[in-house]
Amino acid sequence: MEQGLCLFCLIAASQSNFAGEGSQTISYKDIAAVVEKTTIDDFQEEAFKLKVEKDPKWLEEKVMHHNNIISRLAEKTAVVPIKFGTIFKTAKSLEAMLEKNYQGFLEIILNLDGKEEWGVKVYCDANKLKEELARSNQHIKDIDLAIKDKSEGAAYFLKRKRASLIFEESEKKMNEDAAAIHEELVKFADKNCLNKLQPKELTIKEAETILNGAYLIPKKKVSEFKSRVSDLQKTYAASGLELEISGPWPAYSFASLEGK
Repeated sequence: MEQGLCLFCLIAASQSNFAGEGSQTISYKDIAAVVEKTTIDDFQEEAFKLKVEKDPKWLEEKVMHHNNIISRLAEKTAVVPIKFGTIFKTAKSLEAMLEKNYQGFLEIILNLDGKEEWGVKVYCDANKLKEELARSNQHIKDIDLAIKDKSEGAAYFLKRKRASLIFEESEKKMNEDAAAIHEELVKFADKNCLNKLQPKELTIKEAETILNGAYLIPKKKVSEFKSRVSDLQKTYAASGLELEISGPWPAYSFASLEGK
């Protein structure tokens, strides 16, 4: 079987000693690629599909190993994570890629030095938010008072109007709260990005996701950042919001040439 190299990530060449046992580095100028030998045949499109179908645990273990290598290195130095399954036939072909993208990769490594990626998701309990709006929104309170004095037929149309208004106000409030929270968090970040919101069925939460942000935080600001997340949780709890912080992560959201 043909042997090749599986690429995990890029680091500064001066940090190559962190690569550890089982992996090796191939350097070009100031950049080192962290790699392991692998069987190329396993990653050919048709062979890969067949292998995953027959042995899904193989893929799970490979992906976990890939992520573990990156995460371990990210604890010690700035890392440019590379997506799983990036394979090179020879060291020479890998060096050619490093040469072609050298300046871009070097800038990314320098920009990531001394920083960590943290994620913050914000979930909204729609029922709790609606209850809060019923207590605090004057237009909704006025409709509730009017309903009490109306006949069943007239009240029906007011109830429909109330439901429509609560929906509109809920959407508006969720958007405003998500924007306000994001605006607070970016104050601590060198870079930030908003990721796609996950539908309920893809999360373990009953609540709706209204913010899925990633923030590149200087290590010296991490404690302050986490404290601010905690403060925001207390501020927005009455509106049915839950803030979930995660990290530190390798800087997946800020390590692409396109996003540098």
